[in-house]
Amino acid sequence: MTNTSSYPQRIRFGAPATREFRLIDSPDTATASGLDVIVEIEFFTTVEKEYSDVLTVYTEHDRMTIPITASLPKSRMIFDGHLDLGMAVKESSIFGQVLTLTTPQPPLITNPAPPLILI
Repeated sequence: MTNTSSYPQRIRFGAPATREFRLIDSPDTATASGLDVIVEIEFFTTVEKEYSDVLTVYTEHDRMTIPITASLPKSRMIFDGHLDLGMAVKESSIFGQVLTLTTPQPPLITNPAPPLILI
């Protein structure tokens, strides 16, 4: 949060309401014009779902809310089966990590229905 006013302001943060989010450090000193205030929010859960809450910011003349969300990491990549890795130079080390992509296999049919013969 940056103090964009022309005079020092006290910027305070209200803790999120849900217990999964926790305000770690909330400075309570006046912030000079043009300087930043950094706040750290910790998130912890044992349930796999998406969480949302708000962080409330109070200044001497204003109050605002900032939405915060957290969820487990998940893949958001769409892969059509073709991957262009560009040009590789022979005997050079260009990859620091190998990414293995797999596509789901179609279901295996163990007892197919007999073919229909139309006369």
